[in-house]
Amino acid sequence: MSWSKPFTEDEITFVRESFGQLSPTEMAQRLGRSKRGVNNLISRLGLRASSKAEEPAPAPPRQAASGSQLDALLELRDILRLALLDAGPQSIPKVAREYRETLDEIERLRDGGESGPGRGEDAFDALLGAIGRKLSS
Repeated sequence: MSWSKPFTEDEITFVRESFGQLSPTEMAQRLGRSKRGVNNLISRLGLRASSKAEEPAPAPPRQAASGSQLDALLELRDILRLALLDAGPQSIPKVAREYRETLDEIERLRDGGESGPGRGEDAFDALLGAIGRKLSS
């Protein structure tokens, strides 16, 4: 196994100053180092993961029209179907519940109703956001 050279003081300073603003992947690319090496340095420096800028899951786009909401929900349904097939035994109930909620929203939109009784687009955005967070974790 080949060992990399030790981090220089300038590199350590860069990681300290960039922590929380750049992800370890971005820092590694700028330094010409491996992500693993940067992560090891971050750990040795005692920097907290809660303030680390990781690659965030993209926020679901806000939909303006119910037609685009329906398209997004249909796509989400397909994603959840695949997630359900890949889910472990403990995850199945959660994913199945999200899948069922998505199917209910699709049915409401197809019937010409709002996304839930009096909920409108805010509920749609909340549903997509919750599902996106669960899938990315």
